[in-house]
Amino acid sequence: MGWLTRVLALFGGKKLFPRIEAPSSGPPPDHPGQPIVSWSAVEAAQSGGDHYALVQAIVDFVNAMSHQGLYANSEIAGNAVQAYNADYYLAQVENGGHSQFIHNSRANASTTWPGALAGLRASGARRQARLLQKMIAWAEANPDDADEQTGFNGGRDDTLDRLDYGFFAAEKKSPILESMARWILTWPDLYVVDDPGYPATIDRVAMANPQRGARQVARRIGMLDHQINDWLHVALGMAAAASSENEICLGIGGGSIDVVEGERRLAWLVHTNAGHRFGVLTDEHVRLYERVGPPIRPAPDVWDADALAASPGLGRNAARPTCGRRLAHVDCERIREVVGLANRCRSAAAIDLVLRKTGKLSDDVVLSAVEGTDGDPANQASGTEAGPPQVRWAVAVDNNVLLALTRADSASLFRPTIANRWSRSALRRSPATPNNMPTRVGSAGRICRIVATQVLMATRQ
Repeated sequence: MGWLTRVLALFGGKKLFPRIEAPSSGPPPDHPGQPIVSWSAVEAAQSGGDHYALVQAIVDFVNAMSHQGLYANSEIAGNAVQAYNADYYLAQVENGGHSQFIHNSRANASTTWPGALAGLRASGARRQARLLQKMIAWAEANPDDADEQTGFNGGRDDTLDRLDYGFFAAEKKSPILESMARWILTWPDLYVVDDPGYPATIDRVAMANPQRGARQVARRIGMLDHQINDWLHVALGMAAAASSENEICLGIGGGSIDVVEGERRLAWLVHTNAGHRFGVLTDEHVRLYERVGPPIRPAPDVWDADALAASPGLGRNAARPTCGRRLAHVDCERIREVVGLANRCRSAAAIDLVLRKTGKLSDDVVLSAVEGTDGDPANQASGTEAGPPQVRWAVAVDNNVLLALTRADSASLFRPTIANRWSRSALRRSPATPNNMPTRVGSAGRICRIVATQVLMATRQ
């Protein structure tokens, strides 16, 4: 088939695709070293009508093994990972050029870039591979310029724009998706499953990872640790808690430039239980402000002209939200102290462990720092228990918000001391008042308590 394909291509004929006549007959794989796709994806590619279906099937396979099975890339079929990275390169360049690809893959460049290059070369997308090689050479020779790439005007280098022109010209002659679909069909280890049995086969291989349990714990702790050490996240959480209504930060949106107290500042949208606020972080302090302007509503369908026309807050003449009255102020030195205390108390591992012990296993946990104390009775925050250094957290999980107290010697999880359940959804709907916000924790509301040795054992597993 290979020589005939090349002859047809030489004379301008349509390239023929390798044929797979039926789903695989052997036993299904029990590890991710063998790529798995559905029969319908293979048929779509072989017909020449839908190359994307087969490439997407490989992307779905890698995603399932990585995110559901928690396998490392080195444990997943190498050709599948290469195809995954090559497809990522294609999607990024089509959307925002090589500049966007650099920006979005810079953190994982050591694996993503050579992986994409290998996939392009193996699939026969030689023109695009040469362009990617030039991009890699440019980024290595100009690391500072590479760090400034955004994919948007003002963050694009002319050299990369020229590579974009070459890329789209190459795509017209020989699309990457077509090359990759043809390549995938030649893989000797490709396992093809009838569509009815495909989901169960993928799930079984993903769940077969013997390291999955330990890696789940590590991933959850890593996500919590990021929230505990992310300066912006901690600062805005403390600012919300410092407001007169003791608000809880439930999420952080995008930032925009606004004139705040006479100076141009980057204001971050902050979602609290009391509604939407703006937060401003400087080198000296963080401040929380009222959000003044039209309410935030779900965006209308971009294809619905009538909905767009009728939607308030859209268009160049729409009112722009601004920062209103200042609600809270926290010095950065205090934030720095709390971050240090949180790490001394092993807060990420401790909070994960108390949540596990109470059956609240979730990857969707939002932490909001409320306060930290260094152990000096004179510095104890109101409502916290006296004793060693500690940090108090609001923990949003499973549609509920609980309170956690992490110390160097122990950690505890509490129910809020209020009459009604403090639910995450209710917090998003109802304004906060001093009467319904839990500012105190006590042994009566304690759900779970662990000691430091348990945290150490959990982190070593």
